[in-house]
Amino acid sequence: MRRQGGAGRTAYRYVDVQPANAEQIAALYGLKLRAWQPLTGGQECETWRASSTRGDVVLRISPPWRTPAELAWTHDLMEFAAAALPEVAAPLPTRTGATLVLLAGGWAALLPFADGRHLDRESAQERAAAARLLARLHQRLRAWPGGDRPPGRRPHVADQPVVPGEPAALVDAGLDGWFADRVRRGDLTRGAVHGDYHRRNVLWRDGRAGAVLDWDDAHRTFLMQEVAWAAWEFAKTAAGDDLHEDRATAFLREYRAAGGPCPPDEDRHAIRFIRRRLRGEIRAHLAAAGRGEPVDPLYLAKEMRAFARLRSRVS
Repeated sequence: MRRQGGAGRTAYRYVDVQPANAEQIAALYGLKLRAWQPLTGGQECETWRASSTRGDVVLRISPPWRTPAELAWTHDLMEFAAAALPEVAAPLPTRTGATLVLLAGGWAALLPFADGRHLDRESAQERAAAARLLARLHQRLRAWPGGDRPPGRRPHVADQPVVPGEPAALVDAGLDGWFADRVRRGDLTRGAVHGDYHRRNVLWRDGRAGAVLDWDDAHRTFLMQEVAWAAWEFAKTAAGDDLHEDRATAFLREYRAAGGPCPPDEDRHAIRFIRRRLRGEIRAHLAAAGRGEPVDPLYLAKEMRAFARLRSRVS
């Protein structure tokens, strides 16, 4: 898929490859690809790593429910972020300038391989580095001139609707009213966000947070939704069902010291945003189970406990 035109008047050209194989991919990109190997650990995409004449690359094949329009929007955002941030790698273009190709398995993109390890949330140094990188990311993404992400076949996890027959413990009229009031007032900082900023999507290399991966959930929203969730991800307990408040406070402090655009008065909304995202993840798990997809019951139970425990911390 190749973008043509400016923000707000984007058209796309599709490259259709049937069936998918290494030779066709190499021809599309003008690369010599070898030593293909599957990668594991991702939650959504089928991923392959290969060596090439331009360094190691990763092929990411998205699931069928991801639309080409939303993926193309994400590619545009990544290109915009990569122009200012070396931690972001934009998708590679084909010979025709496309960044999205249709393979037998779905819409796919080729990206430079990013080496490193997942961040360690038990390391104060690495938590602080993650907060500072998020601040720089938000500084850049707030300047994104594009519009909203095109509607997809599934909502972002934080916006998951009620699941039929869901546990009564998820009912929270106060949380619903608070969010509706924020939307109505429009009184919080908004902008484009990564959408899934956590330790497994940020790589540590050469003593720094050196790469941000997996942009598939990028969208426009309240920045504090992402700041709060990142604080949760980097400051939750080892059991995954409660929060180290001192670590979360330090994360917010580092974010702001590095120029994060969310003002201090928005911190009072952090716990509510965390609970809203937790409930969204729970609902997404329940919806997946309803579709017959595999679900981790232990992870689901942790998030249910966390959603209940954090209720008492809402000021």
